[in-house]
Amino acid sequence: MGAPDPTPGTIGALEAQAGVGRDHHDRFAFWIAFKGEADPIAAGVAELRRRIAGRCDAPAGGR
Repeated sequence: MGAPDPTPGTIGALEAQAGVGRDHHDRFAFWIAFKGEADPIAAGVAELRRRIAGRCDAPAGGR
């Protein structure tokens, strides 16, 4: 499995690649953390991309 597409077409695709759960509770829990940000969508997307990059950089076996 290769690296994820760096520019997926939807927020949902980013969430999936970052490992955010697909149910409403998990998605809400992720996004509510950015409520106080000046641009919560941009802040959330930056965090999703950081998580995706971290997953790509992680050695095999999760260590």
